[in-house]
This record gives sequence, structure tokens and C-alpha cells, in this order.
Amino acid sequence: MASIPENFLRSPSPNATLHKINFEHTKPAILAYKNNFAAIIDNFMTESECKDLLHLAEQSTRTNLPDSTLSPPKWERAMVNAGNGKEVMSVDSRKSGRIIFDSPEIAQRLLHRLMPFVRECEIDQIKDKPSVTGLGPAKRREVYNISRLNERLRFLRYEGGDYFRPHVDGRYVTPDEKEKSLYTIHLYLNGEGEQDMEELQPYIDEAEKKYYLFEEDGEIDLKEVGAEQVEVGDGDGGFLPAKQSLEKSETLLGGG
Repeated sequence: MASIPENFLRSPSPNATLHKINFEHTKPAILAYKNNFAAIIDNFMTESECKDLLHLAEQSTRTNLPDSTLSPPKWERAMVNAGNGKEVMSVDSRKSGRIIFDSPEIAQRLLHRLMPFVRECEIDQIKDKPSVTGLGPAKRREVYNISRLNERLRFLRYEGGDYFRPHVDGRYVTPDEKEKSLYTIHLYLNGEGEQDMEELQPYIDEAEKKYYLFEEDGEIDLKEVGAEQVEVGDGDGGFLPAKQSLEKSETLLGGG
């Protein structure tokens, strides 16, 4: 495994700019997400830093061969979480290459660079935000302070025809139950990429349809949908009855 350069990610981003997303003013507007949080940080990493990070991830997959050389970098096919610590291949959901790279040191350096933007977005401390934590913690006036980034870094590589279908990221809770993930961070390391709006539109329409099923008090309007159809994702790949789901939250921050 390649060693992490001492000066890698040690300095602040030289030209980084923060843009908070207002889903009421995006093109097209997505009113269903108007109370959700997302932000873009342009130039968070330099081009050379992006290449170095990819190199470190790829080097972590190489193994010693009988002739004393190293194997080529290996991108495994990405799988989906099936619960109980198991993963399964599901091409209906996703198709891409993936490297899982555990590095507490890189996670800490990324967080150090990220913290000024986290504070500017006022998410370094979370309290009274039921849309993020769920209703239970908000009612109990629980306060969450950012502690670290998850050291399990996931690198995805998309080639021609690859995809990751719309989904909700599950919430990770540490074994000691002292930490839980509330937000997802994506770093786009290369490529331009363009969203196919014709492909995206059906998902926007579906989100809007679900949004308008809720009245202002948050109750589902059963005049518009049969009770047997009311299912809300629990963030872990399962579904809960609508009433029980109010103790859960879903924060959509994009793919990943």
C-alpha cells in the first residue's frame, strides 16, 4: 500500500467556493425537497490532489504476485447492502466499479479541510432538526456534534452504460451506538458529466407526487392513496408503516 504524502490535504482549498442548494430555485425546481439540505463546494480539491487520492485508493487493492511484482489495481463490481453485514449484486439498482479504502488518516484530513464549510452551512452541530435526526431526537432535545468522517472511503468508477439508480443512503451507527451518520459527502474526482434531464424527469414527477400526498401537518392524505399503498423507506432498504416512519428521516443528498 502506498504511503500518504505528508503534505497531502494539509493546506486549505486555494480556490474553493460554497454554493448552498435551494431546491425551490433549481432548474427544474423540486419542491418535494425544499426542506432538504445540499451544498456544492467547487474546487474543494486540486486536480493533482484528486489524482493522488485515486492513486492511493487503487494502490490499496494491489497484492504481491509470485514473481515479486504487484498485481494491477482492481475495481470490484459495486454491490448493495442486504442487511446483517451482507451485500448482494443487484444490477437493477447499480452497475459500476468500486474500491473500498479504509483510511482514518485521509478521513481526518478531509474533515479538517471541510470544517470551514461545515460551519458556514451550520451543520457542525445538529439540534431541533427532525428532518435530519428523526422526530424522536428532536423531541428529546438531543444535540449532535460532528466528530469525524467515516474512515470507510468508497470510490466509484462509472464507465459507458454504468449507473446508480435513485436511492436513499442508509444511516450507519457505530457498534457502541455513540456515533451515527447524518449526512453524505461526495467528492467528484474527475470527469465533467451531464445529467440527462429526459431520464431524470420521471423521478422528479414521482417525488412531486409523493410530496403532494402530504398535508401541511405532515399527515398523508388517504383520499389520494389507498392505505395499503402507504409505505415510507426507513433508510436501510426496508419499509415502515407511515405512522411509524415519522420516527425515521431521509436526507437525500444525491447518488453515492
